[in-house]
Amino acid sequence: MKITAGILLVIGLAVLLALVVWLGADKIAAALAAVGWNILWPTIFYAVPMGLATLSWRYLFPPHAAPGAGALFNAMWIGLAVNWVLPVAQVGGEIVKARLAMQAGATGPIAGASVVADKTVQAISQLLFGLIGTALLLATETSAGMISALLISCGVFLVLLVGFYRAQRAGIFGFLAGRLARIGGGAGSLLSLVGNATALDEAIGEVYGRPRAVIASCTLRLLGRVTVAV
Repeated sequence: MKITAGILLVIGLAVLLALVVWLGADKIAAALAAVGWNILWPTIFYAVPMGLATLSWRYLFPPHAAPGAGALFNAMWIGLAVNWVLPVAQVGGEIVKARLAMQAGATGPIAGASVVADKTVQAISQLLFGLIGTALLLATETSAGMISALLISCGVFLVLLVGFYRAQRAGIFGFLAGRLARIGGGAGSLLSLVGNATALDEAIGEVYGRPRAVIASCTLRLLGRVTVAV
């Protein structure tokens, strides 16, 4: 594994160097010189919303089974990197987060349930963030067509979100595992990772059975999105 990581690191550095040469090293150097050391501040500040996202995720674990905040921050960091850098459709990073949470002491079903619920919380906070933006736009924009389009988009997103939530509460993972087993396939990356679809469904039900924790998680996620706007 260490050899593979070393090879990938070399490949990544080579790609970065190629991009610098292709875009023009002189232009990049001039842009960096114009900005100066101030370019570091946005990078450092991003630890704030990422920390809020980590705390949001931690609320979705049972109080007695939550890994340490430091371990979850590391998992969040790596999961975001996977989602943003690799072509994994914003899903591969969640699998990595679940695996790292398990390495930090969480059981498979609990880790998987926290990731699935966290994805739901992300969607809820995104919807709320969009509605806040629409309200601010409404205060300054008079275009009825634009406002209507935004509201319709939020409405469609809400319908899809409710459907995703209801599917989770109905035991979607146990259902999918049964259907995939019948056609001879695997149970999918997440199901293969956590090992037991029924236990995963039960763990998801336990998460949503703590509404205060879910509300706190949504609040922290929304606050994180607001801080990103800074």
